[in-house]
Amino acid sequence: VFVVIVTVPTAAALLGAPSLRKLSTDPAAMTNLVSSLGAGRLGTFITLAIVVAIFNALVANIMGFGRVLWSGARDQVLPQPVNGWLEAVHPRYCTPWVACIVMAAAGAFSLFSSAITGLVTLMGVITLVFMSLMCVAALRIRLMRDAPRRYLMPLWPFVPLAVLTSFALMATSQTAKDVLIVLVTAVTATIYYLAYLRPRSRTKWVMLGAVEEPGEWVRATPEGAALGTTAERVEG
Repeated sequence: VFVVIVTVPTAAALLGAPSLRKLSTDPAAMTNLVSSLGAGRLGTFITLAIVVAIFNALVANIMGFGRVLWSGARDQVLPQPVNGWLEAVHPRYCTPWVACIVMAAAGAFSLFSSAITGLVTLMGVITLVFMSLMCVAALRIRLMRDAPRRYLMPLWPFVPLAVLTSFALMATSQTAKDVLIVLVTAVTATIYYLAYLRPRSRTKWVMLGAVEEPGEWVRATPEGAALGTTAERVEG
């Protein structure tokens, strides 16, 4: 459904635009295209729909990345007492409310302290790197002898290789500033892992299983972490 919703309007715009060059440089391409074709009210409706879609995407991202931050705190990635603050769950709604507030505050600070175009291009580079790492993981896990066989990607390895190739081509058109920011972030994360997490591998970044009951976690033992079969219950 998502592919159809995105692909059909985009294809219609590309085929119906009087000028592809103007379409590619227009800051409000879809709205202005519809208005230029004589559908003024439809252009207004599309503008409102875009505003609602962006708001919905922001809410979804805050909740999604808030849960990523919460899971990192739950797995003891950060020092104490930061982990304790971020892994707090609302007693009524069962949501990681502290982590979501932190992500919302970080997003608001970035929005008010940076240009919107810079944030958009930076998020583009971050998305490229993130999805590229997923493709690399899809290639590597299939080559592991003890890899789980519950799901095998169709057309492997064509799909991850094709996506990596397209991402490599797209990366050449990104700004040097955005690429530098992502590289510095990646290097900083690597240093943090090697200097802080790895020497404390038995107590830090310990992967936890799903919550079975309120107040309890299922913590993987070293054997379970390697094989995915052994677990012990730890009081939260």
